[in-house]
Amino acid sequence: MKVSVILSLMALTLSALHVRASPSNMAELQWSTGWANDLDGPLRFQCSPGHVITDVISVHNNHNEDRRFKFACRPNTALTTSCHWTGYVNNLDQVLNFECPGQSVITGWQSDHNNHNEDRRMKFKCCNIQGTLTHCATSGNANGFDGLLKYSVPSNRVLYGLPSWHNNHPEDKIYQFPTCLS
Repeated sequence: MKVSVILSLMALTLSALHVRASPSNMAELQWSTGWANDLDGPLRFQCSPGHVITDVISVHNNHNEDRRFKFACRPNTALTTSCHWTGYVNNLDQVLNFECPGQSVITGWQSDHNNHNEDRRMKFKCCNIQGTLTHCATSGNANGFDGLLKYSVPSNRVLYGLPSWHNNHPEDKIYQFPTCLS
């Protein structure tokens, strides 16, 4: 009974987060259906062709010491079809400081959870973008340890990397989001 109440509250929280989204962005956004991963399970997500990741919501579960993720994508006319998946870009319990190479942006996100380390190893899909990425900046912390993560890329920017760091005491990561004008 307790789990169903928690899941219902999480669903209400996510519904409230969706309502607060900007009306101009809502028509363009394509949200993933449900969570992109189960707790302790693999995460496999990629946007439709011609779309970039623009929104990330994640909830931490202390029992499983893991996060569930939900993503949204929006069209980007500067995106090319030249894309590639990286290999793993981080080691368990270590800092992640990933940037797509050259003039490319994140359009897919994969990770695998390790129960011994209670951490995730990440892979990303990077697609080239026409033109030049400029005026790059990194957000502040998008979450606290064990807290809700909710980040929306501003409508005139693209996500090109992902720095995060893991702490063994709360068994969680803090995420930041680097973006550029495209």
